[in-house]
Amino acid sequence: MMWKVAKRSQLTIIRVTVSVAVLFLAIVFSSTAHGSATDFAASYSFSAADKANIGTVIESIRVGSIPRGIAYNPFNGYIYVANSGSDTVSVIDPNTNTVVATIPVGHEPQGIAYNPSNGYLYVTNYGSDTVSVIDPRINKVVANITVEEYPIGITYNPFNGYIYVANSGSDTVSVIDPNTNTVVATIPVGHEPQGIAYNPSNGYLYVTNYGSDTVSVIDPRINKVVANIKIRMPREIAYNPSNGYLYVTHLGDHPTSLGYVSAIDPNTNKIVAKIHVDFYPEGIAYNPSSGYLYVAVGGVSVIRVIDPNTNKVVGTIHVSGTPFKIIYNPSNGYLYVTTGAGDVVVIYSKPSSSTSSSPARLSTSVISTTPSSSSTTTVTTTTTSTTVASMSSSVWQPLPYLMAYVAVAVVVVIVAVTILLIRRRK
Repeated sequence: MMWKVAKRSQLTIIRVTVSVAVLFLAIVFSSTAHGSATDFAASYSFSAADKANIGTVIESIRVGSIPRGIAYNPFNGYIYVANSGSDTVSVIDPNTNTVVATIPVGHEPQGIAYNPSNGYLYVTNYGSDTVSVIDPRINKVVANITVEEYPIGITYNPFNGYIYVANSGSDTVSVIDPNTNTVVATIPVGHEPQGIAYNPSNGYLYVTNYGSDTVSVIDPRINKVVANIKIRMPREIAYNPSNGYLYVTHLGDHPTSLGYVSAIDPNTNKIVAKIHVDFYPEGIAYNPSSGYLYVAVGGVSVIRVIDPNTNKVVGTIHVSGTPFKIIYNPSNGYLYVTTGAGDVVVIYSKPSSSTSSSPARLSTSVISTTPSSSSTTTVTTTTTSTTVASMSSSVWQPLPYLMAYVAVAVVVVIVAVTILLIRRRK
């Protein structure tokens, strides 16, 4: 009987010890996850100048179902929105911020790009493996080009005048000649390519491969991948003319680290800054009127605003619905954001006193490169006295995760010591 009581008391001690240890561990992990997700926001320092230039939502424009890609057309000054849920493209007049036309396209349109060489717009149709060509003079589709599986991202390359399409289902990029509206090359890239951007500083194209954790660098002179940059689950990518860097939205390296924007230096093809923005960042755009980068963060329905001089978040704009893609409209200086609520949100940001139509926010050596058809490239370097903030101020910090691992070790030690003491009492 005494043995049973002693045994029961021993089991009770073990249960209590384990319960306390698990509770301690849960608190540590909870605070760690919470800290990585929200404490960064608390550490954002928003100066009065930052707040004045950040931006304000001034209007919401109702478009089609599930709007995704968005593009500005300088030919007529209109905004074109790809509505993936209604298989249409909405045309917005920014003078009135109203929809003035609706154009049927292929199934599940995703990306859209303006081609200055012929004035047409090119729309990727994810569900029909095609690219629709829109003539903005009549706002109608004048051609459909068959590409490979599940096209998403699209961009125009002024170096050769071609259109480049990221096919997420076939791990390729299709190259379209707009003179004939035919595919003239297919480039293998990483797994599930999604975003694509042209870099005027070196003439290369950068493709985000969501499924293989890489960004592929394409040389359009040979239409081949010449480098791959390791980055965790990259989504969208944008070129920043103020410092010559490419900014990539992506998920974090740890389950509790959520989402980031990483800056890539195209001179070295290496990440030089990593900026925490919160869960599931998607679209990103540069605003020359303020000199800031605007990031659509879908998981928390906000737009994070980044100062590329310091590579830190300097403000937050709350929006209704899940923000997806962003563009800057040079005709009125506004930002237009597609959201999951079926709206396009219009954001006004006060122009910076230090910026004009071309803001002087250089923060490092900027490479001005004009690619030619030959194999050589002329490079001109302009250097300013300021430098980019050190990477240590913006990259992932391992301290919270180290705390979690220490907590695990503490729990194991407590349980082991308790069991050892009970055995000795026997």
